[in-house]
Amino acid sequence: MKQILKLTMFLAAMAFVASCENNDIITDGGTFPETGGIDLTLGVLRSANYAEDNPLLEMDHKNVSDECMLTLTKPAEQTITYTVGIDKTLVGAYNGKNGTNYTPFPGDVILTNEQLKLEKGKQESSKAHLEFTYDKNLASAIYLLPLIVKGTSSNPAVSDSYQTIYYRINVWDEFAPAEYTTEPLVFTHIGYIDTENMNPLIANKLFYKLGREPHLSYVHAFSVINLLTATVKYDQSGSMPEISYNKDISYVLGHAKKYIMPLQAQGHKVCLTIKGDGQGIGFSNLNATQSQKLVYDIRKCLEIYGLDGVNLYDEDFSYKKEGDNLPSAANLCNFVTALRQAIDDKLITYAMTEESASGLDQSQNGIELGKIVDYAWTNQFNRLVNPWREDNPFGDDSQWKIAGLEQTKFGALTSTLKSLSQEEGELMEGSIFDNILDAGYMDLANVFVVNSIAKVVAGVETQGATYLLWGALINYDVLQGINPELVPGLGKGGYLDIHSDLCPKDW
Repeated sequence: MKQILKLTMFLAAMAFVASCENNDIITDGGTFPETGGIDLTLGVLRSANYAEDNPLLEMDHKNVSDECMLTLTKPAEQTITYTVGIDKTLVGAYNGKNGTNYTPFPGDVILTNEQLKLEKGKQESSKAHLEFTYDKNLASAIYLLPLIVKGTSSNPAVSDSYQTIYYRINVWDEFAPAEYTTEPLVFTHIGYIDTENMNPLIANKLFYKLGREPHLSYVHAFSVINLLTATVKYDQSGSMPEISYNKDISYVLGHAKKYIMPLQAQGHKVCLTIKGDGQGIGFSNLNATQSQKLVYDIRKCLEIYGLDGVNLYDEDFSYKKEGDNLPSAANLCNFVTALRQAIDDKLITYAMTEESASGLDQSQNGIELGKIVDYAWTNQFNRLVNPWREDNPFGDDSQWKIAGLEQTKFGALTSTLKSLSQEEGELMEGSIFDNILDAGYMDLANVFVVNSIAKVVAGVETQGATYLLWGALINYDVLQGINPELVPGLGKGGYLDIHSDLCPKDW
Protein backbone atom coordinates (compact mmCIF):
# COMPACT_ATOMS: atom_id res chain seq x y z
CA MET A 1 0.00 0.00 0.00
CA LYS A 2 2.89 2.32 0.79
CA GLN A 3 4.31 1.84 -2.69
CA ILE A 4 0.90 2.38 -4.30
CA LEU A 5 0.64 5.69 -2.47
CA LYS A 6 4.04 6.67 -3.81
CA LEU A 7 2.95 5.90 -7.35
CA THR A 8 -0.33 7.79 -6.91
CA MET A 9 1.63 10.83 -5.76
CA PHE A 10 3.94 10.38 -8.73
CA LEU A 11 1.01 10.33 -11.17
CA ALA A 12 -0.27 13.58 -9.70
CA ALA A 13 3.18 15.07 -10.07
CA MET A 14 3.37 13.93 -13.68
CA ALA A 15 0.10 15.71 -14.44
CA PHE A 16 1.44 18.87 -12.79
CA VAL A 17 4.72 18.70 -14.70
CA ALA A 18 3.01 18.12 -18.02
CA SER A 19 0.71 21.11 -17.52
CA CYS A 20 3.59 23.33 -16.48
CA GLU A 21 5.67 22.39 -19.51
CA ASN A 22 2.80 23.39 -21.77
CA ASN A 23 2.28 26.74 -20.03
CA ASP A 24 -1.26 25.80 -19.00
CA ILE A 25 -0.92 27.63 -15.70
CA ILE A 26 -0.42 31.32 -14.99
CA THR A 27 3.12 31.96 -13.85
CA ASP A 28 4.07 34.25 -11.02
CA GLY A 29 6.13 37.14 -12.30
CA GLY A 30 8.16 37.37 -9.09
CA THR A 31 8.68 40.34 -6.81
CA PHE A 32 9.75 43.84 -7.65
CA PRO A 33 13.14 45.21 -6.62
CA GLU A 34 13.41 46.73 -3.20
CA THR A 35 12.95 50.52 -3.12
CA GLY A 36 14.74 50.92 0.17
CA GLY A 37 11.65 52.45 1.70
CA ILE A 38 11.86 55.48 -0.57
CA ASP A 39 8.70 56.34 -2.47
CA LEU A 40 10.08 55.60 -5.94
CA THR A 41 8.38 54.24 -9.03
CA LEU A 42 10.50 51.55 -10.67
CA GLY A 43 9.90 49.59 -13.85
CA VAL A 44 10.50 45.90 -14.56
CA LEU A 45 10.62 44.29 -18.02
CA ARG A 46 8.77 40.98 -17.84
CA SER A 47 7.86 38.09 -20.10
CA ALA A 48 4.14 37.54 -20.37
CA ASN A 49 4.53 33.73 -20.44
CA TYR A 50 7.62 32.92 -18.36
CA ALA A 51 8.50 33.74 -14.79
CA GLU A 52 12.29 33.44 -15.26
CA ASP A 53 14.58 36.32 -16.14
CA ASN A 54 16.19 34.10 -18.80
CA PRO A 55 13.34 31.93 -20.10
CA LEU A 56 14.08 28.81 -22.10
CA LEU A 57 12.13 28.57 -25.38
CA GLU A 58 12.04 25.17 -27.08
CA MET A 59 12.45 25.65 -30.84
CA ASP A 60 11.34 22.16 -31.86
CA HIS A 61 11.40 22.43 -35.67
CA LYS A 62 8.99 25.36 -35.63
CA ASN A 63 8.83 29.05 -34.78
CA VAL A 64 8.48 30.05 -31.14
CA SER A 65 7.23 33.32 -29.72
CA ASP A 66 6.74 35.35 -26.59
CA GLU A 67 5.26 38.64 -25.44
CA CYS A 68 6.75 41.08 -22.98
CA MET A 69 5.58 44.19 -21.15
CA LEU A 70 6.79 46.71 -18.60
CA THR A 71 5.33 46.70 -15.11
CA LEU A 72 5.65 49.56 -12.62
CA THR A 73 5.74 49.30 -8.85
CA LYS A 74 3.15 52.10 -8.65
CA PRO A 75 0.44 53.32 -11.05
CA ALA A 76 1.78 55.69 -13.71
CA GLU A 77 1.20 59.36 -12.94
CA GLN A 78 0.91 60.12 -16.65
CA THR A 79 0.76 58.23 -19.94
CA ILE A 80 4.31 57.22 -20.84
CA THR A 81 6.08 55.18 -23.53
CA TYR A 82 9.11 52.91 -23.39
CA THR A 83 10.90 51.16 -26.25
CA VAL A 84 12.21 47.59 -26.35
CA GLY A 85 14.93 46.41 -28.68
CA ILE A 86 17.34 43.54 -29.33
CA ASP A 87 20.94 44.08 -28.24
CA LYS A 88 23.19 41.13 -29.11
CA THR A 89 26.25 42.97 -27.76
CA LEU A 90 25.04 42.06 -24.25
CA VAL A 91 25.70 38.33 -24.83
CA GLY A 92 29.41 38.63 -24.07
CA ALA A 93 28.78 40.46 -20.79
CA TYR A 94 26.19 37.86 -19.81
CA ASN A 95 28.65 35.03 -20.46
CA GLY A 96 31.38 36.77 -18.47
CA LYS A 97 29.12 37.33 -15.50
CA ASN A 98 27.55 33.86 -15.46
CA GLY A 99 30.41 31.66 -16.66
CA THR A 100 28.44 30.52 -19.72
CA ASN A 101 29.39 30.23 -23.37
CA TYR A 102 26.24 31.17 -25.27
CA THR A 103 26.36 32.54 -28.79
CA PRO A 104 23.83 35.09 -30.07
CA PHE A 105 20.77 33.63 -31.74
CA PRO A 106 21.64 33.64 -35.45
CA GLY A 107 18.11 33.23 -36.79
CA ASP A 108 15.58 35.87 -37.77
CA VAL A 109 13.66 37.58 -34.99
CA ILE A 110 10.56 39.64 -35.76
CA LEU A 111 9.85 42.27 -33.10
CA THR A 112 6.50 44.06 -33.34
CA ASN A 113 4.76 46.63 -31.14
CA GLU A 114 8.11 47.56 -29.65
CA GLN A 115 6.66 50.80 -28.26
CA LEU A 116 5.36 49.90 -24.81
CA LYS A 117 2.63 52.35 -23.89
CA LEU A 118 1.66 52.66 -20.25
CA GLU A 119 -1.57 54.55 -19.65
CA LYS A 120 -1.99 56.97 -16.77
CA GLY A 121 -3.16 55.16 -13.63
CA LYS A 122 -2.04 51.75 -14.95
CA GLN A 123 0.86 49.58 -13.80
CA GLU A 124 1.20 47.34 -16.87
CA SER A 125 2.09 48.47 -20.36
CA SER A 126 1.00 47.23 -23.75
CA LYS A 127 2.79 44.12 -24.99
CA ALA A 128 5.56 43.71 -27.55
CA HIS A 129 5.61 40.51 -29.59
CA LEU A 130 8.70 38.47 -30.53
CA GLU A 131 8.71 35.73 -33.16
CA PHE A 132 11.83 33.55 -33.34
CA THR A 133 12.01 32.01 -36.80
CA TYR A 134 13.04 28.38 -37.21
CA ASP A 135 15.48 27.57 -39.99
CA LYS A 136 16.49 23.98 -40.73
CA ASN A 137 20.06 25.21 -41.23
CA LEU A 138 20.33 26.26 -37.58
CA ALA A 139 22.72 24.02 -35.68
CA SER A 140 21.49 22.23 -32.58
CA ALA A 141 22.46 24.49 -29.68
CA ILE A 142 21.13 26.80 -26.98
CA TYR A 143 21.44 30.41 -28.13
CA LEU A 144 20.99 33.66 -26.25
CA LEU A 145 19.08 36.75 -27.32
CA PRO A 146 18.93 39.83 -25.01
CA LEU A 147 15.88 42.11 -25.15
CA ILE A 148 16.36 45.46 -23.40
CA VAL A 149 13.93 48.25 -22.54
CA LYS A 150 14.83 51.95 -22.78
CA GLY A 151 12.96 55.06 -21.74
CA THR A 152 13.52 58.79 -21.69
CA SER A 153 14.84 60.92 -18.87
CA SER A 154 11.29 61.85 -17.94
CA ASN A 155 10.13 58.24 -17.58
CA PRO A 156 10.22 56.40 -14.27
CA ALA A 157 13.50 54.51 -13.96
CA VAL A 158 13.85 50.87 -14.93
CA SER A 159 15.96 48.85 -12.50
CA ASP A 160 19.32 47.86 -14.04
CA SER A 161 18.70 44.32 -12.85
CA TYR A 162 15.30 44.12 -14.53
CA GLN A 163 15.69 46.06 -17.78
CA THR A 164 16.75 43.03 -19.85
CA ILE A 165 15.21 39.66 -20.64
CA TYR A 166 17.76 37.07 -21.74
CA TYR A 167 15.97 34.56 -23.96
CA ARG A 168 17.59 31.14 -24.26
CA ILE A 169 16.47 29.50 -27.49
CA ASN A 170 16.95 25.73 -27.47
CA VAL A 171 17.16 24.74 -31.14
CA TRP A 172 16.57 21.10 -32.09
CA ASP A 173 18.09 20.14 -35.40
CA GLU A 174 17.03 16.98 -37.24
CA PHE A 175 18.99 14.77 -34.91
CA ALA A 176 18.32 15.77 -31.32
CA PRO A 177 17.37 18.45 -28.85
CA ALA A 178 20.36 20.54 -27.91
CA GLU A 179 20.35 19.55 -24.24
CA TYR A 180 20.31 15.79 -24.92
CA THR A 181 23.13 13.78 -23.49
CA THR A 182 24.59 10.81 -25.32
CA GLU A 183 24.64 8.82 -22.09
CA PRO A 184 22.63 5.60 -22.51
CA LEU A 185 20.26 4.07 -20.02
CA VAL A 186 21.79 1.80 -17.42
CA PHE A 187 18.79 -0.51 -17.61
CA THR A 188 16.97 -1.60 -20.77
CA HIS A 189 13.80 0.04 -22.05
CA ILE A 190 12.43 -1.40 -25.29
CA GLY A 191 9.69 0.44 -27.14
CA TYR A 192 7.53 -0.36 -30.16
CA ILE A 193 6.65 2.38 -32.65
CA ASP A 194 3.90 1.64 -35.17
CA THR A 195 4.90 3.53 -38.30
CA GLU A 196 1.30 3.38 -39.50
CA ASN A 197 0.40 5.87 -36.77
CA MET A 198 3.55 7.65 -35.63
CA ASN A 199 6.79 9.21 -36.75
CA PRO A 200 9.68 7.16 -35.28
CA LEU A 201 11.47 10.37 -34.24
CA ILE A 202 9.13 10.51 -31.26
CA ALA A 203 11.80 8.44 -29.49
CA ASN A 204 14.21 11.38 -29.69
CA LYS A 205 11.68 13.54 -27.85
CA LEU A 206 11.27 11.37 -24.78
CA PHE A 207 14.01 11.48 -22.18
CA TYR A 208 14.54 11.39 -18.45
CA LYS A 209 15.22 14.81 -17.00
CA LEU A 210 17.17 14.35 -13.79
CA GLY A 211 18.32 16.79 -11.15
CA ARG A 212 17.72 20.50 -10.95
CA GLU A 213 19.51 23.52 -12.32
CA PRO A 214 22.39 23.95 -12.55
CA HIS A 215 22.88 20.17 -12.24
CA LEU A 216 20.37 18.89 -14.80
CA SER A 217 21.15 15.82 -16.83
CA TYR A 218 19.23 14.17 -19.64
CA VAL A 219 19.15 10.43 -20.27
CA HIS A 220 17.53 8.45 -23.08
CA ALA A 221 14.10 7.02 -22.40
CA PHE A 222 14.70 3.98 -24.61
CA SER A 223 17.53 1.60 -25.33
CA VAL A 224 15.93 -0.25 -28.24
CA ILE A 225 13.28 0.91 -30.72
CA ASN A 226 11.28 -1.77 -32.55
CA LEU A 227 9.70 -0.49 -35.75
CA LEU A 228 6.35 -2.03 -36.72
CA THR A 229 5.89 -3.87 -38.88
CA ALA A 230 7.02 -6.34 -41.54
CA THR A 231 5.38 -9.72 -42.04
CA VAL A 232 6.30 -13.19 -43.28
CA LYS A 233 4.22 -14.65 -46.10
CA TYR A 234 4.62 -17.08 -49.01
CA ASP A 235 6.36 -15.78 -52.11
CA GLN A 236 4.86 -16.13 -55.60
CA SER A 237 5.97 -19.73 -55.85
CA GLY A 238 3.75 -20.60 -52.87
CA SER A 239 6.52 -22.59 -51.23
CA MET A 240 9.13 -20.14 -49.91
CA PRO A 241 8.87 -17.41 -47.26
CA GLU A 242 9.44 -13.74 -48.00
CA ILE A 243 9.27 -10.54 -46.00
CA SER A 244 6.43 -8.17 -46.84
CA TYR A 245 6.56 -4.45 -45.99
CA ASN A 246 3.49 -2.24 -45.78
CA LYS A 247 3.67 1.26 -47.26
CA ASP A 248 4.47 2.99 -43.95
CA ILE A 249 7.38 0.83 -42.87
CA SER A 250 8.61 0.90 -46.48
CA TYR A 251 8.65 4.69 -46.43
CA VAL A 252 10.53 4.83 -43.12
CA LEU A 253 13.13 2.30 -44.24
CA GLY A 254 13.53 4.05 -47.58
CA HIS A 255 14.21 7.33 -45.76
CA ALA A 256 16.55 5.92 -43.14
CA LYS A 257 18.67 9.07 -43.11
CA LYS A 258 15.72 11.05 -41.80
CA TYR A 259 13.90 8.52 -39.59
CA ILE A 260 16.46 5.93 -38.45
CA MET A 261 19.91 7.52 -38.38
CA PRO A 262 18.81 10.33 -35.99
CA LEU A 263 17.63 7.70 -33.51
CA GLN A 264 20.90 5.81 -33.78
CA ALA A 265 22.87 9.05 -33.40
CA GLN A 266 21.35 9.38 -29.93
CA GLY A 267 22.28 5.85 -28.89
CA HIS A 268 19.05 4.02 -29.70
CA LYS A 269 19.31 0.58 -31.26
CA VAL A 270 16.74 0.46 -34.07
CA CYS A 271 15.30 -2.93 -35.01
CA LEU A 272 12.69 -4.20 -37.45
CA THR A 273 9.76 -6.12 -36.00
CA ILE A 274 8.61 -9.12 -38.02
CA LYS A 275 5.27 -10.82 -37.40
CA GLY A 276 3.12 -13.33 -39.23
CA ASP A 277 0.91 -12.60 -42.21
CA GLY A 278 -1.69 -15.24 -41.45
CA GLN A 279 -0.55 -17.55 -44.25
CA GLY A 280 0.67 -20.49 -42.15
CA ILE A 281 4.40 -20.03 -42.67
CA GLY A 282 6.63 -18.66 -39.94
CA PHE A 283 9.61 -18.95 -37.63
CA SER A 284 8.60 -22.29 -36.14
CA ASN A 285 7.76 -24.44 -39.16
CA LEU A 286 10.49 -23.75 -41.72
CA ASN A 287 12.46 -26.54 -43.33
CA ALA A 288 16.20 -26.02 -43.90
CA THR A 289 15.78 -24.41 -47.34
CA GLN A 290 12.97 -22.10 -46.21
CA SER A 291 14.96 -21.10 -43.14
CA GLN A 292 17.99 -20.24 -45.26
CA LYS A 293 15.82 -18.03 -47.51
CA LEU A 294 14.24 -16.10 -44.63
CA VAL A 295 17.60 -15.65 -42.90
CA TYR A 296 19.02 -14.25 -46.14
CA ASP A 297 16.11 -11.79 -46.52
CA ILE A 298 16.49 -10.54 -42.94
CA ARG A 299 20.25 -10.11 -43.26
CA LYS A 300 19.89 -8.13 -46.50
CA CYS A 301 17.24 -5.88 -44.95
CA LEU A 302 19.45 -5.06 -41.94
CA GLU A 303 22.41 -4.35 -44.22
CA ILE A 304 20.57 -2.20 -46.75
CA TYR A 305 18.80 0.00 -44.21
CA GLY A 306 21.52 0.06 -41.56
CA LEU A 307 19.33 -1.48 -38.85
CA ASP A 308 20.72 -2.74 -35.55
CA GLY A 309 18.77 -5.95 -35.37
CA VAL A 310 15.44 -7.73 -35.61
CA ASN A 311 12.55 -8.40 -33.25
CA LEU A 312 10.89 -11.77 -33.89
CA TYR A 313 7.28 -11.31 -32.75
CA ASP A 314 5.81 -14.83 -32.78
CA GLU A 315 2.21 -13.88 -33.61
CA ASP A 316 -0.34 -14.04 -36.47
CA PHE A 317 1.33 -16.96 -38.22
CA SER A 318 -1.83 -19.13 -38.30
CA TYR A 319 0.18 -22.34 -38.23
CA LYS A 320 -1.72 -25.28 -39.60
CA LYS A 321 -2.78 -27.91 -37.11
CA GLU A 322 -1.64 -30.94 -39.08
CA GLY A 323 1.29 -32.35 -40.97
CA ASP A 324 4.72 -30.74 -41.25
CA ASN A 325 3.35 -27.24 -40.68
CA LEU A 326 2.92 -27.67 -36.94
CA PRO A 327 5.01 -25.16 -34.96
CA SER A 328 8.13 -26.79 -33.58
CA ALA A 329 10.46 -25.52 -30.87
CA ALA A 330 13.31 -27.34 -32.59
CA ASN A 331 12.59 -25.59 -35.89
CA LEU A 332 12.48 -22.22 -34.14
CA CYS A 333 15.81 -22.86 -32.42
CA ASN A 334 17.39 -23.97 -35.70
CA PHE A 335 16.11 -20.86 -37.49
CA VAL A 336 17.33 -18.46 -34.78
CA THR A 337 20.70 -20.21 -34.67
CA ALA A 338 21.12 -19.75 -38.43
CA LEU A 339 20.03 -16.12 -38.10
CA ARG A 340 22.56 -15.50 -35.34
CA GLN A 341 25.35 -16.89 -37.49
CA ALA A 342 24.27 -14.71 -40.43
CA ILE A 343 23.94 -11.35 -38.63
CA ASP A 344 26.72 -11.85 -36.08
CA ASP A 345 26.43 -9.42 -33.16
CA LYS A 346 23.31 -7.56 -34.27
CA LEU A 347 20.37 -7.74 -31.88
CA ILE A 348 17.90 -10.61 -31.95
CA THR A 349 14.95 -10.21 -29.60
CA TYR A 350 12.01 -12.59 -29.23
CA ALA A 351 8.41 -11.85 -28.21
CA MET A 352 6.74 -15.03 -26.99
CA THR A 353 2.97 -15.45 -27.47
CA GLU A 354 0.27 -18.09 -27.16
CA GLU A 355 1.17 -19.16 -30.74
CA SER A 356 4.76 -19.95 -29.80
CA ALA A 357 5.79 -23.58 -30.01
CA SER A 358 5.72 -25.63 -26.82
CA GLY A 359 8.99 -26.95 -25.51
CA LEU A 360 10.96 -23.67 -25.52
CA ASP A 361 11.67 -24.23 -21.84
CA GLN A 362 13.85 -27.18 -22.84
CA SER A 363 16.98 -27.67 -24.91
CA GLN A 364 16.19 -28.58 -28.52
CA ASN A 365 18.87 -30.83 -30.04
CA GLY A 366 21.40 -29.13 -27.78
CA ILE A 367 20.15 -25.61 -28.56
CA GLU A 368 18.73 -23.34 -25.84
CA LEU A 369 16.88 -20.40 -27.36
CA GLY A 370 17.67 -18.12 -24.42
CA LYS A 371 21.39 -18.39 -25.10
CA ILE A 372 20.97 -17.14 -28.69
CA VAL A 373 18.61 -14.17 -28.31
CA ASP A 374 19.65 -10.93 -26.63
CA TYR A 375 16.31 -10.22 -24.91
CA ALA A 376 12.91 -11.89 -24.69
CA TRP A 377 9.48 -10.99 -23.31
CA THR A 378 5.83 -11.95 -23.68
CA ASN A 379 2.61 -10.38 -24.99
CA GLN A 380 1.10 -10.45 -21.50
CA PHE A 381 0.38 -6.77 -20.95
CA ASN A 382 0.34 -4.67 -17.79
CA ARG A 383 1.25 -7.39 -15.35
CA LEU A 384 4.41 -8.85 -13.93
CA VAL A 385 5.47 -12.09 -15.64
CA ASN A 386 7.97 -14.23 -13.77
CA PRO A 387 8.51 -17.78 -15.07
CA TRP A 388 11.05 -18.40 -12.31
CA ARG A 389 8.74 -17.72 -9.37
CA GLU A 390 6.12 -20.20 -8.23
CA ASP A 391 4.31 -17.79 -5.90
CA ASN A 392 3.70 -15.10 -8.51
CA PRO A 393 0.44 -13.32 -7.51
CA PHE A 394 -0.77 -13.64 -11.09
CA GLY A 395 -0.46 -17.40 -11.09
CA ASP A 396 1.72 -19.98 -12.79
CA ASP A 397 3.97 -18.40 -15.47
CA SER A 398 6.02 -21.51 -16.20
CA GLN A 399 4.63 -21.62 -19.76
CA TRP A 400 6.67 -18.47 -20.53
CA LYS A 401 10.01 -19.91 -19.51
CA ILE A 402 12.73 -19.98 -22.18
CA ALA A 403 15.63 -22.38 -21.72
CA GLY A 404 18.98 -20.72 -21.17
CA LEU A 405 17.60 -17.19 -20.79
CA GLU A 406 19.07 -15.17 -17.95
CA GLN A 407 16.55 -13.32 -15.78
CA THR A 408 18.38 -10.06 -16.44
CA LYS A 409 17.50 -10.42 -20.15
CA PHE A 410 13.80 -11.12 -19.65
CA GLY A 411 11.21 -8.37 -19.95
CA ALA A 412 9.05 -9.12 -16.95
CA LEU A 413 6.78 -6.12 -17.57
CA THR A 414 5.27 -5.25 -20.95
CA SER A 415 3.02 -2.22 -20.70
CA THR A 416 0.43 -1.09 -23.18
CA LEU A 417 -1.67 2.05 -23.15
CA LYS A 418 -5.21 1.28 -22.13
CA SER A 419 -7.71 2.31 -19.49
CA LEU A 420 -7.41 0.36 -16.27
CA SER A 421 -10.05 -0.02 -13.59
CA GLN A 422 -9.05 0.99 -10.09
CA GLU A 423 -8.77 -2.67 -9.10
CA GLU A 424 -6.59 -3.48 -12.12
CA GLY A 425 -4.39 -0.47 -11.43
CA GLU A 426 -3.92 -1.33 -7.77
CA LEU A 427 -3.18 -4.97 -8.59
CA MET A 428 -0.63 -3.97 -11.19
CA GLU A 429 1.04 -1.40 -8.97
CA GLY A 430 1.04 -3.70 -5.97
CA SER A 431 2.51 -6.55 -7.97
CA ILE A 432 5.29 -4.44 -9.38
CA PHE A 433 6.35 -2.67 -6.23
CA ASP A 434 5.66 -5.41 -3.74
CA ASN A 435 7.34 -8.11 -5.80
CA ILE A 436 9.94 -6.73 -8.16
CA LEU A 437 11.54 -4.79 -5.32
CA ASP A 438 11.72 -7.83 -3.04
CA ALA A 439 15.18 -9.01 -2.07
CA GLY A 440 16.42 -11.56 -4.53
CA TYR A 441 13.92 -10.49 -7.16
CA MET A 442 15.74 -7.50 -8.64
CA ASP A 443 17.11 -9.57 -11.53
CA LEU A 444 13.78 -8.85 -13.20
CA ALA A 445 14.27 -5.08 -12.89
CA ASN A 446 16.53 -4.76 -15.91
CA VAL A 447 14.28 -5.03 -18.99
CA PHE A 448 10.99 -3.20 -19.56
CA VAL A 449 8.92 -3.16 -22.75
CA VAL A 450 6.41 -0.58 -23.95
CA ASN A 451 4.10 -2.10 -26.53
CA SER A 452 3.23 1.25 -28.10
CA ILE A 453 4.51 4.75 -27.50
CA ALA A 454 2.34 6.33 -30.18
CA LYS A 455 -0.42 7.64 -27.91
CA VAL A 456 1.57 9.48 -25.26
CA VAL A 457 0.39 13.09 -24.99
CA ALA A 458 1.77 15.43 -22.34
CA GLY A 459 -0.89 16.64 -19.91
CA VAL A 460 -3.53 14.28 -21.30
CA GLU A 461 -2.46 10.67 -20.90
CA THR A 462 -0.35 10.99 -17.78
CA GLN A 463 -1.03 7.37 -16.86
CA GLY A 464 0.30 6.28 -20.23
CA ALA A 465 3.37 8.42 -19.74
CA THR A 466 3.91 6.75 -16.39
CA TYR A 467 3.96 3.34 -18.08
CA LEU A 468 7.05 4.57 -19.87
CA LEU A 469 8.58 5.27 -16.48
CA TRP A 470 8.29 1.89 -14.77
CA GLY A 471 11.95 1.12 -15.32
CA ALA A 472 13.02 4.47 -13.93
CA LEU A 473 10.70 4.19 -10.93
CA ILE A 474 12.10 0.80 -10.00
CA ASN A 475 15.70 1.72 -10.79
CA TYR A 476 15.71 4.88 -8.71
CA ASP A 477 19.05 4.09 -7.08
CA VAL A 478 20.64 3.46 -10.47
CA LEU A 479 19.43 6.76 -11.88
CA GLN A 480 20.52 8.52 -8.72
CA GLY A 481 24.00 7.30 -9.51
CA ILE A 482 23.79 9.22 -12.80
CA ASN A 483 22.61 12.38 -11.05
CA PRO A 484 22.30 12.43 -7.26
CA GLU A 485 20.22 15.62 -7.40
CA LEU A 486 16.98 14.13 -8.68
CA VAL A 487 14.10 16.58 -9.00
CA PRO A 488 12.62 16.77 -5.50
CA GLY A 489 8.96 15.95 -4.99
CA LEU A 490 8.50 14.14 -8.29
CA GLY A 491 8.76 10.57 -7.12
CA LYS A 492 11.37 7.98 -7.92
CA GLY A 493 13.46 8.32 -11.03
CA GLY A 494 12.97 12.00 -11.81
CA TYR A 495 10.43 12.42 -14.59
CA LEU A 496 9.97 11.97 -18.29
CA ASP A 497 10.26 15.17 -20.29
CA ILE A 498 7.70 15.13 -23.11
CA HIS A 499 7.72 17.75 -25.83
CA SER A 500 4.66 19.03 -27.65
CA ASP A 501 3.36 17.63 -30.95
CA LEU A 502 5.41 14.45 -30.58
CA CYS A 503 6.42 14.06 -34.22
CA PRO A 504 3.21 13.36 -36.12
CA LYS A 505 3.62 11.54 -39.42
CA ASP A 506 4.94 13.82 -42.15
CA TRP A 507 4.58 11.44 -45.07
